[in-house]
Amino acid sequence: MIDAMPLSFLPASVGFLEVVLVLAVALVLFGPKRLPEASRKLALVLNRLRQAMNEFKEQLRALEEESPPEQNPEIRRSEIQEGVSDERSSDSRSAD
Repeated sequence: MIDAMPLSFLPASVGFLEVVLVLAVALVLFGPKRLPEASRKLALVLNRLRQAMNEFKEQLRALEEESPPEQNPEIRRSEIQEGVSDERSSDSRSAD
């Protein structure tokens, strides 16, 4: 199952001074007249990215539900190990 990573780490890792610095740089780059327009466009882009991410997760969940249940991993691991040992024994015979 795919779970979204919580963004609870953001407020702890981004301090007040960092936010003020980013806002000041944005104000200098865009100016006071274009800053609201730029922030609206950024919000639209982030919203579309979030929607695409949610659709992708839903598709993965649908695929996960459609796929047949896997075999016991221990059985599969032993089958792989047997195949490797068979290949090694055939390689050693062909080298002789």
